[in-house]
Amino acid sequence: MRLFRSLPVAIVMACSQAHSAERPGFAGAWRCDRLCKVFDAGSSITIVGGAAECRDETGELSKGRLTSDRTIHCFGADGLVSADGEIIRWTNGSVWRRDHRTVF
Repeated sequence: MRLFRSLPVAIVMACSQAHSAERPGFAGAWRCDRLCKVFDAGSSITIVGGAAECRDETGELSKGRLTSDRTIHCFGADGLVSADGEIIRWTNGSVWRRDHRTVF
């Protein structure tokens, strides 16, 4: 019986993951990989509607916006997310990679 209670949650999670795999997104944890002020430090992006809140590896917060489904404007620069959603290449030369590390 317990298995059936968690089944709807598992189905929703699977559908959500399938949808996110179809279209890259910006929201989540990132880490700066090139032209960083602090190496291997966390960065993050939060999306609400078309608005973006970007926090870089030093903790600086920039309010920005989505400019398309694959581009974002924060920190006075434009970022293009890769087709697989794993890399953002910024026009200022910085590169962010998706941070899959587990936080404890």
